[in-house]
Order: sequence, then structure tokens, then C-alpha cells
Amino acid sequence: MMRSMLRRRLGRLLLGGLAVLVAVWGLLGWFDLDSQAEAGFQTDSNQRVMGVDKDSPAETAGLQMGDRVLEISGIDAADKAALASLPRAKAGDSRAFKVQRDGEERDISIVYAPLSHDMIKRQRVAMAVGFCFLLFPFLALFQRGNEASRTPKRILALMGTGLSLTLLEGPFIVYTGARAIAASATSLLVLLGMAALVHFLMCFPRRRAVLDKRYGWTVVYLPAVVLWQLVAWRLIFMPAPSSALDSFHGLLTGVVEGGYFLVGLFLLLHNYSRTNRSERKSLGLNFMLWGTVVGLLPATIAQLATMFSPQAALPGQAYYFVSLVLIPISWARSASRA
Repeated sequence: MMRSMLRRRLGRLLLGGLAVLVAVWGLLGWFDLDSQAEAGFQTDSNQRVMGVDKDSPAETAGLQMGDRVLEISGIDAADKAALASLPRAKAGDSRAFKVQRDGEERDISIVYAPLSHDMIKRQRVAMAVGFCFLLFPFLALFQRGNEASRTPKRILALMGTGLSLTLLEGPFIVYTGARAIAASATSLLVLLGMAALVHFLMCFPRRRAVLDKRYGWTVVYLPAVVLWQLVAWRLIFMPAPSSALDSFHGLLTGVVEGGYFLVGLFLLLHNYSRTNRSERKSLGLNFMLWGTVVGLLPATIAQLATMFSPQAALPGQAYYFVSLVLIPISWARSASRA
């Protein structure tokens, strides 16, 4: 019994330490926003310009959607390793871009500008939602409960820690290698958070028998580990770009991340259908279900609108993600009742 108690305390200590590191990372990123500069355009994996922000330095310089970036400051745009070694652009810095448009090469000079007030506000609101993903599961973790509820609470804390990093932005790291390692560690935590989401729903409100089998945990976490190995390899070693590799990476990402989302949604609905009215009330499962639905709905609508009409903008679309805060609140509330 003493060993079991020590393991539980060690587990909570490790999770707490990890959460503190993530919180510090997020706070450093919060204050680093004031030092960032932007060009105001987005490209795909083939360096094709997919979007140019209105009134941005890129628009002022004449960059257009459909342009293909060939060089940045004299460096081949496909050479990720060399580009990563460039110092971070500061407000007022000018960089030369060579782009291809309608079969012709053009030289464009973009003068970077500080992040706009609206951009900083939007990113800080997103980070505030990320801190909620970090905080509320840990509040549930330290709530008293029965023995059976402790494992789901720890898994929920891991889920919240990982998913918080989808919204928290860390500070800029000068050294290229350290930056790649940090990005790799972040991607690992995010993927583990996705797997923990499925794991939590397999433990709460009732533990599923598959978890007691030898392959139980493997089925849940192996896809995340496999995808992370590919991500880490590309981040750290920066292999030469390849359309086949990009396609495989995109396919694997879609299968793994989409799979976790769909399985999680199925488990949520199935768990709800397996409980009676009394259990739903005592565990707050109604609030958990509707918190998830309402939390995901605006972001889903915005994503679908972007897919079918990239140029269209719904009213307030930039802040649709705020509703996601209902997910950690509702899930932590239900877990704390167990």
C-alpha cells in the first residue's frame, strides 16, 4: 500500500512538474509576442503563397497569392536547414524574396513590421484558452475522489497538458538545434495529449476491458509515437523536401489525428449512451457532452467555411476558437465528481 501511495504521489509530482514547465514556456511566449515581427503571408509545403494578409508588408511589397517563393535572402526556399539558421527578422528588417509568377521570376523586398495589435490580442486570447486546458484538469486531479477515479484524472491532466500546447506559443530560441529539439518535444506532448484524450474516455466513466489486455495501451499510444518519430526526424535532421514525403507525412497526420478525433467523439457518445439518468446527473455527463459539442461547433464551422471558401470570412471568425474553453472546464468538472 505504501508503494502504491508513493507511485501515485510521484506520478502527480511528475505531471505537476511537466505542467509547470509548459506554463513557464507559455508565459515566456506571451511576453515574446511584443518582440515578434511579421511579413504577412502564408505558404504551403511547396512554397506556394496561399494567403497574403490585408495591409501587410507582403501586400505592400506586391506579393500575390499563387506566387511561388524561390529564394529568401539568397537562400533556396527549399533549404530548410539554411533558412532555419537565419536570425529572426525584427521590425524594420528588409529581406529579399525571389518569386515565380506566371512563369517569370521577380524580385520583391519585404520590410517586416511589428505584429499588429489585433494579431497580438488574438494570439493572447488563444494562449489564455491554452492555459485553461492546462489548469482545469489539474484542479480535478487534486480533488479528492475514490481510488478508481485517480487514474482517469491523471490521464485527463496529461491530455490537458498536451492539448494546451496547440494554443500556447513559446519564446523564440536562437540556436537552431535547440529550437528543433523544443519543437520536437512540443509535438510529442501534443500527440500524447491526443492519445490521452482517447485513453481518458476509455477509463471514464467506466474502464473498458481492452485496457486490461497486454496490447491495450499500445493500441492507444502507438499511432502517436509513430507519427512523432516522423515529425521529430523532419524537424531535427531537415531532410531535402520531397513531394512523396510530404504526401506521406500529410496522410499519416490526417489518419492519426483524425483517427483520435473520431474515436474520441465515438467514445464520448457511446459512454453517454451507456449511462443512466442518475449517473449522468451525478457525474455531470450532460454538461460534459454539451460542453464538448458547443466547444467544437464554432471552430468546426470556421474550418469548413475555410475549406469550401478560403476567401470568405464569417463574422468574428478569428475568435471562434474561444468556445474550446468549454471542453477542459466541462471534462474537469465531470472528472472531479467521480
